[in-house]
Amino acid sequence: EHNVKNTPWYLNSVGGATLTVTFDSGITSIGDNMFRGCTGITGDLTLPSTINHVGCNAFDGVLRITALNVEAASITMEENAFRGCTGIKALTIPVGLNVVGYANSPIFEKCSGITSIHFTGAGSGHIYTENGESAYTATPWYLSRNNTITVSFDDGITSIGDNMFRDCSGLSGTVLCTNVVSVGSHAFSGCINLVGFESDALTTLGEEVFRGARSLV
Repeated sequence: EHNVKNTPWYLNSVGGATLTVTFDSGITSIGDNMFRGCTGITGDLTLPSTINHVGCNAFDGVLRITALNVEAASITMEENAFRGCTGIKALTIPVGLNVVGYANSPIFEKCSGITSIHFTGAGSGHIYTENGESAYTATPWYLSRNNTITVSFDDGITSIGDNMFRDCSGLSGTVLCTNVVSVGSHAFSGCINLVGFESDALTTLGEEVFRGARSLV
């Protein structure tokens, strides 16, 4: 193991430099603590489709990333991988990714700046629960619920999982998901600022999907 504080990117960060990070397409993994505390890293961060693993605390405390784009259809993110990345406003992630991952040290802990989310891929969204390693209260959109948040979906997505946006009071506007066939229980429960939901293919609704979504028309 090597101390991140001895890396040139950390030393330049604490020295006041502004840095951007890019990855060649052949890179498959980002190690534990690799950019931890590197507050000089700014702008958009794209993880190319070849990256299938992000280590523990890899970007912990990288406050000035403004957008995160995860291109891989399947990726493993370890504990607190993006903890405290409060500057992230735009998030693009696979719909099936469990963005919580760990009950006591979730992937996006303290990420409260999200204002837009685009879900990519095909098939079904992750099923979230009331507690544990898939607790909806630890998703970055729930943590950002005091913001106004917009959500969009790739056309290949066919299902929205249980509790996915539950109590996300910041979710606003109309959610368009053209080919979504089913929406899980409580998926939009408590989304008090959600105005509309539209799908051309919807056939199945779980229990209390829109309970408390009082602005829905």
